[in-house]
Amino acid sequence: MRRFLTMLIVGLVLVACGGAAQPTPVPASNDAAVATSVAATIAAGQTNAAAATSTPDNTVATVAANATNTSFATALLLDGKMTASVKESTFYYKLEVPVGGVVTSTLSVDKTSPSAIMVNFFDKEERYISQGSIGPGETLGMGYAFGAPNGGPVYWAVSGEATFTLAGVALKQNDAETGGDAPADGAFDEAKLIAAGAYTGVVGDGDRADLYAVELPKKGGRFSIDLSTKRGDLSLQTFDNEQNYIDAGSASAAEPATTSRLIPVKSGGRWYVRVDGEGEYALKIAFTPQDDGKSGGDAADYVEYSDAPAIKLGEHQGELGDNDRYDLYAIDLPKDGGTLTVSLKTERGTLDLQTFDNERNYMDSASINENDPAVVGRVLPLEDGGRWFIQVGGEGSYTLSVAFMPQNDADSKKDAAGYVEYDKALPVSAATFSGGLGNEDQYDIYKVRGSLGRNVKVVVLSGTGSVNIQIFDNDRNYGPNIRSNGPDEEGTLTVEGDQDYYIQVEGDQATYRIEITP
Repeated sequence: MRRFLTMLIVGLVLVACGGAAQPTPVPASNDAAVATSVAATIAAGQTNAAAATSTPDNTVATVAANATNTSFATALLLDGKMTASVKESTFYYKLEVPVGGVVTSTLSVDKTSPSAIMVNFFDKEERYISQGSIGPGETLGMGYAFGAPNGGPVYWAVSGEATFTLAGVALKQNDAETGGDAPADGAFDEAKLIAAGAYTGVVGDGDRADLYAVELPKKGGRFSIDLSTKRGDLSLQTFDNEQNYIDAGSASAAEPATTSRLIPVKSGGRWYVRVDGEGEYALKIAFTPQDDGKSGGDAADYVEYSDAPAIKLGEHQGELGDNDRYDLYAIDLPKDGGTLTVSLKTERGTLDLQTFDNERNYMDSASINENDPAVVGRVLPLEDGGRWFIQVGGEGSYTLSVAFMPQNDADSKKDAAGYVEYDKALPVSAATFSGGLGNEDQYDIYKVRGSLGRNVKVVVLSGTGSVNIQIFDNDRNYGPNIRSNGPDEEGTLTVEGDQDYYIQVEGDQATYRIEITP
């Protein structure tokens, strides 16, 4: 901070030593402009001096009888620049500093003065801030930064034997373009509210920290902060919407500080950023919304089914990390039966994949690592579609792929009905047809016209299980049955009579072909 004040003091030194400029407005957001403006302001200020006379040997001016500013109570208002002589006394000067403002000053001693002078610097409570000693022909700079809510009058007490010139100016801070200091010593609700963007500020002396509040969307996203400084050492802290400490970093001239946090859905709101230390700083705040599954935000949290964003079949991108540990999606599946296939892959991190049915029952799961994708699949029987759920957990960016292949039992473009569902049995018109079974789809039942034939053969086309055939007559009475244990084995049977009949196929993880002959 004292380095920052040095910039301002340079302008004061130039003026106090004889420079002159026209006064200009103070653009407090630009330090170089502030330094120039400070110098101009002081140069244009009135010169207020206690009347003095010089001794014949030209050693030191004597104090005039009307010099009354010899105490805090009678301190003379410093209006820009003034010259005075002091001997065997102490002169007091004061200047009003805005709340959370910065005061800078220079004291120059005339080179013809016989000795050095001492200056003491005090705050509004008349408490000591700093002091210095300065000899003939020398210039001393002094300054201080106040943190809100402090400010008010400051005092210089000058003593010794010399003719001197004192110049001073007080400016408002403009932390993050707020028009003042960003307070940090009070409650969180006093923090200065700012938006995402790039800002500058300063801390040091009595202003040890700046605290800002940022309103973040509650749809989820990445909250990033960059803090840099050309001089000084700074620390950065962030706090969530419940004022819990979250992240920290340190910044110096050699290395900036960066924090980045993935914030899950519903966890936005008012977050806080605190800068501590000493120095000028540049602060950059950014929030990048998530777009999990093209949802425009973060997917729902752990088993929050009612909030899960609905996605379509296809490929989707998402990201997990920090406090965002789960993404839950909903997908609407046809109720005609089919195979749901879900794959998950990541280039970094470790992730878990789970699926839940339309009644929110757990169905399948898998775990993956980098470049080691996982695939889960499930055969859904007739009427078991509806709204299913896919949950990804862990940490890392990922690609989620969802596919659904409708069943086509007996070329019907759907699944055949289940166990002894005679009224829903799928009618067949061809003597040869195929079907598939797996998972919850354990049975397919067909209605066969007697005219198609009475000899039935079953062949397992693929899969790991056997297939059983059970015949029911037109009155739904049990008839013959047969088993096929795999692709290398066929099962045949004959149906008695001439009426229509039912064929019920039972199995698991298999595709089959039925052939009917006279």
